[in-house]
Amino acid sequence: MTAKKAPAKKRQSKPKKVTFMSRFPNLTMIRVPADYIYDVRGNKSGKEKPEHGESPFSYSFDNSIFETDDPVAIEFMRSHENFNTDVWEAGAAPDEPRPTNGEQMAAISQAAAIRDVEALDELIEDEKKTHDRLPIIQAAEAAISAIEELPTELGGGSDDGAFPSDLTNSDND
Repeated sequence: MTAKKAPAKKRQSKPKKVTFMSRFPNLTMIRVPADYIYDVRGNKSGKEKPEHGESPFSYSFDNSIFETDDPVAIEFMRSHENFNTDVWEAGAAPDEPRPTNGEQMAAISQAAAIRDVEALDELIEDEKKTHDRLPIIQAAEAAISAIEELPTELGGGSDDGAFPSDLTNSDND
């Protein structure tokens, strides 16, 4: 007779912290509970207090930054009419060119990891046609150079079978 194991408890993961940015350093956004009703002049014309006792909440940016792990605050920010204009999630500024620098660097890393020179050449060509960001182009060119210096057995373009000179320590010879 074997003892039954108790069912494993599900781990409640802590909500992920989200960082929001603002064009205005000291912006305060106010979330008013849905039970409050206002007229066109901004005067309260509905219930005096929501039945569940909720009061307005304010979310203040400090030096253009607001961090929270509160799911209600996150949903409020993401659904606000000024989201992606005056307020956005960190790393996704509304006026940042797409693909972003981070996305392009990730693509360069992925292509370099599998030694895909064609993908890197294509990325450089596309970057020159669109945003012409020098750091992106230089990073892709450096990845191509590193791949081409690898011995052919490792997927590179060098036929001498030696590792690239900058990867070996010639002082130990």
